Amino acid sequence: MQSSFIWRNLIRFPLTIIVAVNLVGLFYVENLYDFNTFVRAGQAIVSGENPYSLPERLSTNLNPPVTLLFFQFLAELDPDTIYHIWRIISFIFYIVLVAVLAYVYNNPGTPTRVVLAFCMTGIWYTLLMGQMYVFLLLLCICAWLFLKSGKQLAAGLLIGLLAAIKPNFLVWPGLLLIIGAWPTAAIAFGMVIFLSILPLVSYGAVVYVQWFEMLAIYKAAPLATNMSIYGLTSRLGLPNLGLILAFVLLVFTAYMVWRKRPNVLEVSSLAIVVALLATQYAWVGYAVLLLPIYFSRDWSWQLVASVALLCVPSIIVFYIGRQSDLAQIAAGLIYFIALALLFVELARSFVSTSNSSHPQEELQPLAK
Repeated sequence: MQSSFIWRNLIRFPLTIIVAVNLVGLFYVENLYDFNTFVRAGQAIVSGENPYSLPERLSTNLNPPVTLLFFQFLAELDPDTIYHIWRIISFIFYIVLVAVLAYVYNNPGTPTRVVLAFCMTGIWYTLLMGQMYVFLLLLCICAWLFLKSGKQLAAGLLIGLLAAIKPNFLVWPGLLLIIGAWPTAAIAFGMVIFLSILPLVSYGAVVYVQWFEMLAIYKAAPLATNMSIYGLTSRLGLPNLGLILAFVLLVFTAYMVWRKRPNVLEVSSLAIVVALLATQYAWVGYAVLLLPIYFSRDWSWQLVASVALLCVPSIIVFYIGRQSDLAQIAAGLIYFIALALLFVELARSFVSTSNSSHPQEELQPLAK
């Protein structure tokens, strides 16, 4: 009875407010946000212009040239219509993917995790911005489940596709290689190379030059919705320190994995979190990719705190962050701490346990 009272009065009400705030935010559409950058990039590449030219505003397409192969099809479509269709499709897929995780990891705590999956701001940020993060979640969950069932070849293809679209996820096959999952890692790296060659054939090497030039001058890292280490140090006015700390994190993680040899799903969990912490731009929409971790693990206070922080609506964090430099630093800590807590919990967990405690998730023979 006490638990029911807590749910009715102390949990349900604030979660309802969180969802309501995010729903209201969906109606404040300005220039189609990130989706418009995809459309502009597609129009530019079709017309032979620079798809990575920076407009007056900060927003531009940061994705590697392989995504232009898809964005070019947006050039002839009505942006407003496609934007709303894309949002609907993304939300439907998100519902299905949450249901899949709830089925695979069904336990007494699953209903609460389902509720929190729709309270986490990542999905609402994704829908507002017209971003592709739900598609990335689809790749992530499918690869996760293939790894869980020992289908290394299929997992490698999907991880490679994910890393080709978002190169920060190259850390995933890298860590799998360290623990001896070489078929998955090799296929993933091969997939990245193959997909990265396609834009060279279609558009020439100049498109990569344009991409690198844009990344060199893009200056949106200090925004409060950037969860990465680089985002944190950029808000402090020390972006180079962020690059150093990100490199240290990668080296430390690789060493830890090499010493402890955790199973493939533990490595995958760590890889997802490190891919977000160690990149330059980890917008809060990426948080949807954390769902397999939250559904598959027993919850500690670190995981509970991490999820709670990621439930803070991004429109509130963004608004607070725009008030002053100090407010931006304070607001930006919310999502960074959420990721940091998750990393600490994962590192602590597999440092203190051995593979034998999770035999069903150990590396399986190469699936034919």
